[in-house]
Amino acid sequence: MGLYFKLQPTQNTKKKKGSKDLDYVVLCYKNDKKETKFSTSIKVQKKDFGGGEGYSPILRTEPNYGDYNDFLRDFKLGIEKIISRIVNEEKKEPTTKMVNYQYQKFKREKKFHSQIPSQKLSPSVIDVVEEYLSHIDKNSGGRKLNPTDKDTPYSKSVRSRFVHIKEFILKEYNNQLEFYEVLDEFFDKLQTYLIGKDLSNNTISKIISQFRQFVVWCKKNRKTEYGDTSYRVSLPLNYKVVVTLKKEEISKLFEFNDFDYLNEKGKVNPKSTEFYHRYKEKDYLLNVKTKSGKIRTFTIYEVIKDMFLFGVSTGLRWSNLCLIKGDDKDYDEKEFTPIQIKTSQQVQIVENYISKKIWMKYVDGISSKQYLFPLPIDKDRKEKIVREDQSRRNYNTKGNIHLKKVLQIVGLNRKVDDIKMVGKISTKQKLNLYEVIGFHNSRKSFSTILNESGVDMFSVQNQLGHSNGGSITSRYISVNKDKLKGVFDFVKNEEVKVVKEMTKEERLIELKGLYKKKLLTKIVYEGLVRDLLK
Repeated sequence: MGLYFKLQPTQNTKKKKGSKDLDYVVLCYKNDKKETKFSTSIKVQKKDFGGGEGYSPILRTEPNYGDYNDFLRDFKLGIEKIISRIVNEEKKEPTTKMVNYQYQKFKREKKFHSQIPSQKLSPSVIDVVEEYLSHIDKNSGGRKLNPTDKDTPYSKSVRSRFVHIKEFILKEYNNQLEFYEVLDEFFDKLQTYLIGKDLSNNTISKIISQFRQFVVWCKKNRKTEYGDTSYRVSLPLNYKVVVTLKKEEISKLFEFNDFDYLNEKGKVNPKSTEFYHRYKEKDYLLNVKTKSGKIRTFTIYEVIKDMFLFGVSTGLRWSNLCLIKGDDKDYDEKEFTPIQIKTSQQVQIVENYISKKIWMKYVDGISSKQYLFPLPIDKDRKEKIVREDQSRRNYNTKGNIHLKKVLQIVGLNRKVDDIKMVGKISTKQKLNLYEVIGFHNSRKSFSTILNESGVDMFSVQNQLGHSNGGSITSRYISVNKDKLKGVFDFVKNEEVKVVKEMTKEERLIELKGLYKKKLLTKIVYEGLVRDLLK
């Protein structure tokens, strides 16, 4: 029993001058030494026919190979369904005569098409990519009020990965990649191409995983029935060194107060404005209006440092650090209770010495619905309405740039290994700690400190919001709150600062004094005065 394509010469003997020699593609069914043929109406040159055993017999040298192969694949699958129906439902031998009879019957009932339609049967990969990217823009986290705005962090990552994918499809397939060609060979070629672009193995893995997600989405939305999604990158991935802050480095950062706009006595710290000579003036001083109408001021490095330390002491990701509000704490239980943006699950993070100090510093005077940490984001950017939570999440890139500068100023320059692996070739260099640290390292530092302090693994997983601690473990083991409360006590060397709120009049007098001392430029001074008088 066999089902295969082959070429059948055309019967027309009157050949026009200059015309090509074309043969019909027919589908043959053979059973018990008998053979029947099914006409497909498709004609190609012999050089464009690659063989009849598979589902895609037409080679790329034929301009319409995509449409032809789509049709021939569906045609062959249709005959296979007829054979299966005879065997499984009618319990009979699928003779050539019976299969042909059923085919003719379905053809008369217009349930089976034996001629290729003029329109395209299925879209190519490149045809669907933009639709998929638009779907990501609309449905990724931090949805926009303005549909034309495409600035969510996740959608940016997806689009950057598809830049490489589209370049590869253009170079290797001339933008004519079909879904049925998305098999191991395609992924192997893509992996080799990305290695050639000197991308790290982790980046390559993310790009290939993103393309698999794209194919899954296409199948789910009935764009195609084809495309393999089982491919896994065979490159080494677990080569990166986990970079975390040591206890003495956390203490050094915690004790550094030159970034603080106000000193312990509630007076302006003149050192706090010395770090921004080449910085955009409007951004480095952040004003917060309290419930009573008074103004509190912070510097951007002060806020970034405290946000990072809050992440170190709570394990929260940037997406939660930038959005945490005054009501995200249970004061009775002394726990922070944000809903994690990534998992949509609420966590109960036990308060410790560092997180308590930072929380009390910023929560003072704000409403329960105000964001805890002020950030220099634009609520109305280029005349587009942008939600503040989205702008805050998008500040991640700038936040990491500021953080590196903060750690450099503080002097966290311990040498650490930076390993990059492209394919099977690895390179290692020594870099300063501040060069490789980002906000994601705060979460790693949190879990490392908990582990070094002897906190059990279930409590660590609970604080991080991980759900893979095991259902039995979660039923019979409780979180060790007493141990969690004391893990950051190593920084205790001073009392919590009490910062006095300033009235508007006091603030105006203070600004005027700073301007006269040339600690503020005229542009910054006038801008702050305007903000106060609004």
